[in-house]
Amino acid sequence: MWFDGANGEGPNGKRQSYDWPRIHRVVRELQPDAVIFSDAGPDVRWIGNEKGVAGETCWSTIDPAAVPYPGYDAPGVSDILQRGDPHGSVWRPGETDVSIRPGWFWRAEEDARVRSTDNLLDLYFTSVGRNSKLLLNVPPTRDGTFHPTDAARLAEFGARLRAMRDVDVAAGARISRRGAMVELTLPRAETFDVISLQEDIRTGQVVERYRVDAWTGGGWTPISRGTTIGYRKLDRVMPLATSRLRLVVESALDAPRIARVSLHRRA
Repeated sequence: MWFDGANGEGPNGKRQSYDWPRIHRVVRELQPDAVIFSDAGPDVRWIGNEKGVAGETCWSTIDPAAVPYPGYDAPGVSDILQRGDPHGSVWRPGETDVSIRPGWFWRAEEDARVRSTDNLLDLYFTSVGRNSKLLLNVPPTRDGTFHPTDAARLAEFGARLRAMRDVDVAAGARISRRGAMVELTLPRAETFDVISLQEDIRTGQVVERYRVDAWTGGGWTPISRGTTIGYRKLDRVMPLATSRLRLVVESALDAPRIARVSLHRRA
């Protein structure tokens, strides 16, 4: 269930009040498993922009008092929604919304302005790849169907994603764990340019800062650095061939619990 909390805009716009507790209660009664979205949740939160970009640092937790109701407008709210709060008391992961076209509705004059496949892949990295979710708006035409260009672009996007995600060149690696470090030793050198990291979020999100090192023959060389990981963090790096890789958690709120490290090639 998507709630915008909209009010009339402009000097003569009508200001409306919403009984959010009552609305949420009705949703829970009629559809207990529904996920409720707004900038204030209560289940998932807006990421603070409509550009398809989550924060480089993105916590799934947030302080509910910082964004108390949908449509709440105060200085710094967009940044709070982008980043979340490592000490927040509620689990309210971000959802990144963006349209495949310049606008949210179909217009014939925008048929030649549908996002490219490369651009859609970039959006995937800046949303799903930053511990958020990608909600891609695809507007139907007045006939109630998707425009052929939009449909073709979605098919291309899906094919490129599957080609990247379905092949993990580190699938046969030997994994060793020492404290806050996870090391992968591959049977042979493999080439990759995407690093996928995942925490075990069943017990929360704790990683504050990390780096990834690759063995380059003479020693370990840092190839990627970041802050939060959460359910998934995707780092794009220059193409590299190595048989050894390690993830080093440099700072965490608690003992880090890394669920998976995988290596992929951009299609």
